[in-house]
Amino acid sequence: MLRSDLFEVAAAPRTWEGRPRLPRYVRPVEGEALISWLVRLSAALAIPPRALCRDAFGVDMRANGEWWRRPDPVSLDRIERWTGVGRDQLEKMTLNGWAASRDDEEAERFSARRWRGAAVSPVRARPVPVCPQCITHASRPYLGLTWMVGWVGACPQHALVLSDRCPSCGEGWRLRGLSDAGVVELLVCVDCGASLGQGGGARAHPAAIELQAMLLAGKRSGTTDIASIGPLDWPMTMALADVLLSMVWTRATKKQRDYLAPRRRDRLFSRIARDLRIGAQDRNNLPWTSNYGGLVILAWLLDDPAKRLPYAIATLCSPRLEGLLGREGLDDPTRERLRAILAPAAAKSPKGRQSWRPWLETLPLSAQDLQNQAARERYKHRRQRLTALAELLAGASVPAAAAKVGVRDKSVYCWLRAGAAGGLEAMLERAPSRHALTGLQREALGQWIAADRTHQTRTKVMAKARELFGLDLGADAASQLLQKHRRAQPGQRRRLWGPKHGPRS
Repeated sequence: MLRSDLFEVAAAPRTWEGRPRLPRYVRPVEGEALISWLVRLSAALAIPPRALCRDAFGVDMRANGEWWRRPDPVSLDRIERWTGVGRDQLEKMTLNGWAASRDDEEAERFSARRWRGAAVSPVRARPVPVCPQCITHASRPYLGLTWMVGWVGACPQHALVLSDRCPSCGEGWRLRGLSDAGVVELLVCVDCGASLGQGGGARAHPAAIELQAMLLAGKRSGTTDIASIGPLDWPMTMALADVLLSMVWTRATKKQRDYLAPRRRDRLFSRIARDLRIGAQDRNNLPWTSNYGGLVILAWLLDDPAKRLPYAIATLCSPRLEGLLGREGLDDPTRERLRAILAPAAAKSPKGRQSWRPWLETLPLSAQDLQNQAARERYKHRRQRLTALAELLAGASVPAAAAKVGVRDKSVYCWLRAGAAGGLEAMLERAPSRHALTGLQREALGQWIAADRTHQTRTKVMAKARELFGLDLGADAASQLLQKHRRAQPGQRRRLWGPKHGPRS
């Protein structure tokens, strides 16, 4: 070795043993999802989310675009080391420890798209419904962790329906996610640039909010407790929801023409709206095909599956229980468990003239209660039916009850069948035609007409019937109401012809 090849060297400087930190710190919000916090952090650093995850946290978004739902411990350690956010706080922003089954975190999980349309492409951005009021009132807008669950459809804090539409331009809003090559601005419409917190939002029904809260508790703990069924593990809960919703949105056979299906679904939705006391306008505006609509349908069915599931099957002309269990590709143990759960709904009701007997036995009123109610009624047909029902509860036979009120036996049987199908109030009302009014509805419209006789018209009466009762009243029926209730009261003078004006001839 030549002397000229030697050169002076020095010892390498001591490496810094402290933890590396990013130049900016973003504090997470309570209830925020990890993806929302990472997008806000990347925006504060003015770098794309994909570069932040790749360079700082060592996560390749192209390999797993949904890693933020259940990140592995190594990724969480890197995030904690680079950002300074504690491990426990990071865990709260993920779904680690939550139960998962049957793709329940897939987008639009309870919507009609799952059974009627194609699956969402994994390449395309994910639709995420948000609450406009949460975005408006939050000091730091964020995406809630529960919004990332695929079947959530309502905000329990503001009792509003979640929406994935821009309130300004109406286009669908999709989460661009962590794989975007540019800087992502959270909760802003890509098409028009408007904030998603501008809209007011539609009111959510308490039954849907209650069911959603029960399902979220079940997803966290792994067990749900449905009042009408009992405790179920999470996989069985999702299998039950799939069977019930597939009944509504799937055709009976692939080759069957389903041109009557929308009309049948409309009849079912009208019954659901009536039982849940949803007004006509809210019923027409309710997004039945969305996650929220699926929650409303499930809330109605699970409230009394023994009665409402057979009614829904008959209304939709869908297969019976065995046919429904064979649609979703369930394994044998799950199918057997669901068969046992839904056994009361599958039990055949009594046929013939005795089909009303179970309903009469479960009626919460006594014979004396029905007699007292009959004495207070103003309409004869309601007094007759209440009296006949009271006689039956007291132990009388159908012919004896019919003779008591002066009708034929066949009439009493018709009343009882109507009560077994629709309840006591359905028995007391005369069976209306599609566009007819009940006695109470006719009386309410008559009082409204009499309050302002001179200005009421047939068109106004039809509009009022649609507003109050959600019925499309016919023109002839509206004219009859006007003719009856626009007359002057007894004892008041009424001029049939006015005086002739102009010069006398």
